[in-house]
Amino acid sequence: AGTFTNSTLPGGNILQEKFQLRYSSDVLRTSVELAKKARDDHWAVAHTKPGSLRPLVAASVGRAGDTLSHWTGATDPTTAGHGLPDEAVSLYYRRKLLALCRAKPDLLALETLPGAREARLALGALSDVAHELAKLGLQVPPSWVSFDCTNETSTAAGDDVGTLAAEFAQHPAVHAVGLNCVSPALVEPLLTHACAHAPPGALLATATPCD
Repeated sequence: AGTFTNSTLPGGNILQEKFQLRYSSDVLRTSVELAKKARDDHWAVAHTKPGSLRPLVAASVGRAGDTLSHWTGATDPTTAGHGLPDEAVSLYYRRKLLALCRAKPDLLALETLPGAREARLALGALSDVAHELAKLGLQVPPSWVSFDCTNETSTAAGDDVGTLAAEFAQHPAVHAVGLNCVSPALVEPLLTHACAHAPPGALLATATPCD
């Protein structure tokens, strides 16, 4: 096998920021397109089966701390207080969200967020992206926000899940708020706690526990 060096990457030298952005944007867009093709290939066969439901493709954007700061493990709770400035976190979300939304996923998942601060920054970035998409004749897909939680009532950053469910369920782009990558033992008490604050039908729990 030949050696694949920085200088031979398609599109230019990956050490230059403009090529880094182009390359990462292409990868994100392609990930959605491949998932949609796999779904369509499956549905071409499965749609004739009684009771079949057409699968939806959700484009996922994970927490900034696992990407921009020292990564110590998948959705590590210690990255909840990553200390990154608001500007860096917002830029992280704007870039990822714009690339993913341009590929037209069915759904958008802002998931495994550590707490309220990052969720607000992510949704602020989503509002900025909505204006860019509108210029292209596109819309933000239906979205959900989910949090990493370490006990029966709180996120990894220490925010009350019920309070967050009530807040973010009101966002026009958010169709559900919930949990992701939490211990199975915490799922029922967390959803019960959030249910007292969130509108009916606005809660979800997704993915396999990361611990």
